[in-house]
Amino acid sequence: MRAAHFILYVREQTASARFYASALGIVPRLDVPGMTEFMLRDGCVLGLMPCAGARRLLPTAFRQGVEDDRLPHCELYLLVADAQEAHARALAAGATEVSAVMRRDWGDDAGYCFDVDGHVIAFAQRSNAVCDASDVSEIERLWEAWCRSLEQKDLDALMRSYAADVKFFDVKPPLESIGIERLRSCWAQCFTYFPTTLRAETRDLAVQVSGDLAFLACQLRFGPAPDFQKKPPPWFRVTRCYSRQSQEWRIVHEHCSMPFDPHTGAVVFNSEC
Repeated sequence: MRAAHFILYVREQTASARFYASALGIVPRLDVPGMTEFMLRDGCVLGLMPCAGARRLLPTAFRQGVEDDRLPHCELYLLVADAQEAHARALAAGATEVSAVMRRDWGDDAGYCFDVDGHVIAFAQRSNAVCDASDVSEIERLWEAWCRSLEQKDLDALMRSYAADVKFFDVKPPLESIGIERLRSCWAQCFTYFPTTLRAETRDLAVQVSGDLAFLACQLRFGPAPDFQKKPPPWFRVTRCYSRQSQEWRIVHEHCSMPFDPHTGAVVFNSEC
């Protein structure tokens, strides 16, 4: 099993999304017409789908639900390695097929069935193209959240995506830091020198994903918010390597640097060099 999505059929998507964002204290990782998703943890996702969309997707299920006085209110959407095999195994175990495995509008190959109690189960697998696009968006979201945490000087949020054994090459000594506690201590010391209000800016962000590994590269600068335009801070170069661990992306390596003049050994602060 790669991930489990618990999808609730809701009357009004916007109102339900607002409720769960407030109740869970997290922002959706996806919020588009027809689906809102909240990442809970360890590959577990809560989804909100409008009833109208569910009826269009599974007309047979809703017809049977009305006739049997047990209208479906949710589904269990399981991401597996082989949707055809998992779907066939469920049917052999006594499930009733609702819709055979086929390519769906959102790019997954998914089949739907009723379990022995009439609950809707979907077995699905991601195509490589869909997986990569979704993962790129997730890495970009994690980066944006990290930048906002930096601006707010929220140390706990800043550390949230790092692996326990992360290796970090900083722009300042020491030469390397290994382990999240050492990295946390480094940032805690830096925060004591930061201004009251901080602004971070990114350019040339690029993300590549291959399976369970992802790479991010960009240029980052941050400094006092009031003087940001009049005295813009220099650009840092940032490279990150992410590893998918328990269905969540974790930073296993980070490298932050600035260019230097090999003739003088001096750091080059000219951001346009």
